[in-house]
Amino acid sequence: MKEYPEGEELKRAFVERLSRDGLEGPGVVWTGREREDLRRIEVPVLYVGQTGDWVCRTDLMAEPKGMGLVPDLEEKVIEAGHWCLYECPERVAR
Repeated sequence: MKEYPEGEELKRAFVERLSRDGLEGPGVVWTGREREDLRRIEVPVLYVGQTGDWVCRTDLMAEPKGMGLVPDLEEKVIEAGHWCLYECPERVAR
């Protein structure tokens, strides 16, 4: 297990929130294919990818980039897992 989920207070708050609210995913996945005008992102985008993230993989940006859907994209890749804000907040902040 990674070192960052330490601390009883963080664990207590997490368990309390999940006990109260539950943990469910969305019932519908929005793909952006519903409306052509919503597919292209017209503002600057900073994508921070992590080498050890098996959920939001860095290779998943290739298709939107290739289609020209994120024309003002800056990509940064760091050595971290999915929860990089807990694991290495100082690297994310740079």
